[in-house]
Amino acid sequence: MLCQAFGEPFITYFTRIKQSEQQRFEQAADRDEFQRREYFSRI
Repeated sequence: MLCQAFGEPFITYFTRIKQSEQQRFEQAADRDEFQRREYFSRI
């Protein structure tokens, strides 16, 4: 359904972004700091 709505190239791109995000989170020494830096720096 999402592939039909957004197109397969977008879903592939979004999946890569989220996989990279998950890897950075798993490798972070301080996961709370990672989340603050990753998500709250944009606000």
